[in-house]
Amino acid sequence: MRLRTQGFSLLEILLVLALLGILLGLFSANLSPSPQQQLNREAKRIQAVLQFAADEAVMQGLELALALPEQGYQILRFNPQELAWEALSDKAFLVHELPEGMRLDLSLQDQALSDNERQQLNRLKKQQSNGLPAPMVLLLSSGELSAFELRLSMAAINAESIIYSDGYSGVTLR
Repeated sequence: MRLRTQGFSLLEILLVLALLGILLGLFSANLSPSPQQQLNREAKRIQAVLQFAADEAVMQGLELALALPEQGYQILRFNPQELAWEALSDKAFLVHELPEGMRLDLSLQDQALSDNERQQLNRLKKQQSNGLPAPMVLLLSSGELSAFELRLSMAAINAESIIYSDGYSGVTLR
């Protein structure tokens, strides 16, 4: 007579653990976005922030601007009493750091900034008493905005997304 014990054998437990390990590995691989997905998500975020800022400028009667601090971007507001640009406290408009490996390049009215112009802008940034970066793209209360093209690129995948505006019809992503 054979005695039957209850429970699982060691082989059954190891098989279940191996299957769980494989499934968790596949699941975690899908959770981390690819570099192309990161680039697309960041481009959509920039486009949404700029469109939101343009809408806020019109709705609130504010003069806003896009500034490009090192490795990021933020929205500034012009204070007419102080005659100076100031940072906003709204979470959407605070400094947003780009993920590592991403770069933003700005062209205004189809004119790319030369290295000399970039150096001049960096000098202007250092001269500002409030320490804020210089405003680059204006978002006016009249509904107008500077014509611009922002190229968001990621060297690791040799890809880019372009956020642009002709100055009248909003901010578009292509």
